[in-house]
Parts: sequence; structure tokens; C-alpha cells
Amino acid sequence: PCIVGLLCAEGQCLQAACEHECRQPDESRCETPRSSSVCGDFDDDPCLEWGPPTLCPDGADCIAFECARGFPPSAVINEILYDADGADGPQVFVELAGPPGTSVEGLRLVGINGADGQRYQTIDLNGQFGANGLFVIATEEANIELAAVAAQRADIDFQNGPDAVVLLFDQQQIDGVAYGEGAPQIGEGDAAPDTPGGRSLSRDAAHTDTDDNAVDFRVGEPSPGTP
Repeated sequence: PCIVGLLCAEGQCLQAACEHECRQPDESRCETPRSSSVCGDFDDDPCLEWGPPTLCPDGADCIAFECARGFPPSAVINEILYDADGADGPQVFVELAGPPGTSVEGLRLVGINGADGQRYQTIDLNGQFGANGLFVIATEEANIELAAVAAQRADIDFQNGPDAVVLLFDQQQIDGVAYGEGAPQIGEGDAAPDTPGGRSLSRDAAHTDTDDNAVDFRVGEPSPGTP
């Protein structure tokens, strides 16, 4: 008998002529919009073929023959409470608004120091927007009411103004809010007002975004998890 990969021809064990399905090992292709496969030898013959499909990681699509993050979700910072009336941990939060059910993978919130314009805190997000299109991040010390609507728990206690918080997709800024007089010019338009303890900055119920923080945000009663 000929060993695996060889065929008997003209009285000899010879390597069979291959009909390769793909051109070179580790070449990749999209099988579906959310899965890819690679080229290799996955059976008993020496020919190259496409391997089984592999799902792309959360937040990625198969683009140009391989899994990659696509366009960022149309997300905005919808509400933020950074200065509580008392201890911050149980009350502070950030609420994002975006397409319901969309993954937040690849998004991160970054705190910008008003004194020097430098990043002082970065929070990578995970999960997805709820059925109402909102995603709330609270601290581990969140009170019962806030914890009940929080989609993620993290060190979300951003500094009091003047400061800024920006929303990035990978390293691309897709939204930002600067608050307080003299806030770093990294938000959108003019800065939103600073808030007294226990009040939040929030967009309207339609999540209106005119690219001007002073127009889009108002000081009011906190409403995490609801428009």
C-alpha cells in the first residue's frame, strides 16, 4: 500500500496531482458577513483547501477577506453624573445612547484632565445597548436603583469640572462632552455647564446631537436608564 497522500501510478507510489481550492497556506476569505476561513491542508491529501468557518469576535465583521472592526456604532454620551451629593461611588454614572442591541465592543470612555489636557482614565466597554438604546456604566459601589439599570460596572467616577470625557472607537473620537468654564477644547462646540452635586448633564429624550455641548446638554435630575 502507498502511504497517505500518494497514489499508485505506473507501478510506483507517486504524489497525486493536486487541485488546490486556495492558493497558499494562511490565505483567508469571508464565508459570511460574520465569519472567515483560512487556507491550509485539513485532510489526508497534500492539496490545499478552505478550512471550517470561524466566527469573528464580537463587534467585528468580515471585511476585505478577514475579520476586522467595521464602522463605529452611532453612539453618543447621553447623560453623565460626575459629582454626587455626598459620596460619589454609589451615585455617579455615564449613560450612552445608540442603536438597540448593537455591541459596544471597541468603544472606550476616556477622562481628560482640565488642567493639562492629558488623559487620566480609560474604560473599555463591553456588552450591548439595551432594547431602549441605552447603556449605563456605574461603579462597583452603585446604589440598588443604579445597579439595577447598569449594563457595566467600572471606575466611572470622572473628575469634577472643568474637564472632559470623550467616547472613542478604537482610537477614533466619535463623541465628547466638555463641562465647566475653561474645560479642555476636546468636546464639541462650547463646553456644557458645570453641575452642582447630585445633578447630571443630559441630552433631551431624542438624544439630540448638534455637535455643540452647550446646546445639547442641560443640568437636571439624574435619569440613568431612561430617556
